[in-house]
Amino acid sequence: SYNLVFAVEAMIKPFSSGEGAIGRIVDKGASTNGFRLNMSTGKLIGFVEHRTTDAQAVTTADVPLNVWSRVKMVYNRLGTQKIELYINGILQALSTDTAGVSLLKADTDLPFIIGNNAAQTATFEGQIAWVRVFK
Repeated sequence: SYNLVFAVEAMIKPFSSGEGAIGRIVDKGASTNGFRLNMSTGKLIGFVEHRTTDAQAVTTADVPLNVWSRVKMVYNRLGTQKIELYINGILQALSTDTAGVSLLKADTDLPFIIGNNAAQTATFEGQIAWVRVFK
């Protein structure tokens, strides 16, 4: 469970935006619970499921393809209930910046997956050197 503040960080070398243009870097949960960090049409996307409105952030900048980049999602339930996204240590401007509303959805029994989702339909196309989760 991730009730207060947490961060997910990964070192990635994407070759594309991934399978179906939604390549998952990290996926904790299912399609309606948990959190995820992925790429879509070149952008970095962070998502945290809430009971009313989900927290979501989408970068305006693309994640560079075919080079190593450090990406990070920081979520703060104590403050704004918003997501911050970083590429190579730089806080990114966001085209979507939605705060989560109400309680988080439970994800305790759901898998933590690196490089895909539970349905195996969002493969990250590239390399992932490491993933770290901070709470």
